[in-house]
Amino acid sequence: MKKFKCYFTSFLIMMSITMSLTSCAASNVENAVDNTLIFLQINNPYMYANGVEKEIDEGRGTTPIIDNGRTLVPIRSIIEEFGGTVDWVQDTQTVTLNYNSDEIKLIINSNTAYLNGKEDTIDVAPQVINGRTMLPIRFVAEGFKFDVFWDGDNSVITITNNYKNSNIDIPRNWLSTSKKIDETASTPDSISGNLNVHFIDVGQGDAIFIELPNDKTMLIDAGPSAGIVPNYIKSKGHNDIDYVIATHPDADHINGMPEVLDTFKVGTFYMPEKEHTTKIFSRMLDAISNNGCAAEYAFAGKNIIDTNELKVYFVGPLKIYGDNNACSAVVKLEYKQTSLLFTGDAEHSSENDMMKAGYDLSADILKVGHHGSSSSSSPEFIKAVSPKDAIVSVGENNQYGHPTNEVLAILSNMGVNVYRTDIVGTIVITSDGTSYTIDKIKSTVQPNAPPQTNNTQNITSNNNNTQQETTTQNSSAIVYRTKTGSKYHNAGCSYLKSSIQTTVSEAKSMGLTPCSRCNPPK
Repeated sequence: MKKFKCYFTSFLIMMSITMSLTSCAASNVENAVDNTLIFLQINNPYMYANGVEKEIDEGRGTTPIIDNGRTLVPIRSIIEEFGGTVDWVQDTQTVTLNYNSDEIKLIINSNTAYLNGKEDTIDVAPQVINGRTMLPIRFVAEGFKFDVFWDGDNSVITITNNYKNSNIDIPRNWLSTSKKIDETASTPDSISGNLNVHFIDVGQGDAIFIELPNDKTMLIDAGPSAGIVPNYIKSKGHNDIDYVIATHPDADHINGMPEVLDTFKVGTFYMPEKEHTTKIFSRMLDAISNNGCAAEYAFAGKNIIDTNELKVYFVGPLKIYGDNNACSAVVKLEYKQTSLLFTGDAEHSSENDMMKAGYDLSADILKVGHHGSSSSSSPEFIKAVSPKDAIVSVGENNQYGHPTNEVLAILSNMGVNVYRTDIVGTIVITSDGTSYTIDKIKSTVQPNAPPQTNNTQNITSNNNNTQQETTTQNSSAIVYRTKTGSKYHNAGCSYLKSSIQTTVSEAKSMGLTPCSRCNPPK
């Protein structure tokens, strides 16, 4: 097993993962239990199985739920009680259940199921909720010839494979008030704090520090070098970080991660199931182990925070891709009426899969994928997100030509305001849940020398004074000018024969006026 597997799986085992992210059988089908009786209750994390009360998903609080009139349950522990097996295939998002001589196959987010190879249709598709696979219990139970009973007064499901010899009276010592879960218990009082999202200028890389309105903190990636990110977080008065996400193993996203893990106490560390062999990747794994934080795989459908007013969850990746960038963890954050989508370096293949899966990708603010590379941000994906504002985390005069004119044109044509760390420095978005402002702070990162063979446009910026500017207008939107013209333009304007990238405020300071043909931001 590769090194990443060895390190990361050891953490996950300690957390008693209900649905492993690698294919593994829970037990031998020949061990089927002939007389099994299980009681489950909606919103109760305990089941009563064969006379013993036990947690359905130890330490996680996972409970059965009702969706569209059908009961969904965390399936692994239940099937294991009957002596069956559960297999999970990450690439195809397929769950295979075996009991005695019967086999059931289900696919996450699909209403198509297979019983002993015969196709069937189910009312409610399997879902991944809080990292746990939830399946429709009645279809599974009937497929395996179990008897299922529903007690509406107590919201209790009874499952048995030997009804004639079973006492299906609900055990009252289990059905106690203390075990009943108030549906509002997990929902905190109304959140009134501010959400602060810091797109730290780390040069050619990503590092996003988030101060959540529930007093928790989160870091998405740690940039291409040590020093910058820990110093920035400390300057904000923080000594620990509740959630850390490494979107994928590339150096420009994780080079600074070992120092982060060595500096701060971390609650939970998330990363996609993607192996890598670099020294920095190994150093990061060592730092995770030394930190003592919990560690979990990041994958579509997994929730980090799920309350009425604040939600943070993964919409990607949906499978294990061969390419590091495509495997990027994609995070959506919703705070009341404000939403953000953080895409790492997700590329067209993963963008397409997220759209096909039917996820709500819409967001007010988009962290543009892969620093504005043409391998990301397809027109279809940008349309699905429909952001008002977009952030490009990129190094000045970088050798890759990021962001590309192609991506900038796509954003411009859809009326998206673009803010770039190479032009305006660190970008801070503050929201009270109703509206948000965008602050720009002069960068402390030294730019690279312009590449000698750079076919992209020169980048100019007049941000020479230390300042913080709050704006809800278009002053930092990206536009283009020519060397001698009197107008500024959107990308792709027919009047642009050659172009120099700038911002609206810079163009205006030079006395330029907006082009009447392409109608750029004013």
